[in-house]
This record gives sequence, C-alpha cells and structure tokens, in this order.
Amino acid sequence: MTRDEARRLEQQRRDRYPEGTVEVTRVPGGAQVKAGDERGIVFVRADDGSPLLAMLAATPRPNTGTHPGPA
Repeated sequence: MTRDEARRLEQQRRDRYPEGTVEVTRVPGGAQVKAGDERGIVFVRADDGSPLLAMLAATPRPNTGTHPGPA
C-alpha cells in the first residue's frame, strides 16, 4: 500500500464515520486500520490485495433508503 492509498483509505473511513476516530498505518505488505468510538474499537490488519483491504477501501454505494438485495 502506498502512502497515497493509505491517506485515501483513512479519509474515506473518516468521511463515513465522522463521529469516531480512524487511524490507517502502512505496514510491510499491507495496512493496519484502527477505528472506534465510544461504543467500541476495531483493529484490522490486511495484506495488499486481500479481499478485506479491498472492501475497506471500496467507495460506499449511495444510500437510497432501500436494501439492495441479492445481486
């Protein structure tokens, strides 16, 4: 993960969860993500190219007010 990718990931998570705290740290071969608020904290470490990291970095779908259902 590059510095720019880490910054974008952190900004996306902060934009999505402005009431909490988010920290993204690059590690060899991937990234660590720590996010939390007064209800709890989650800590994730994912390798570059992992589905989890791809999911975290994905741009969220617009909220249409309805559940998208199965694809």
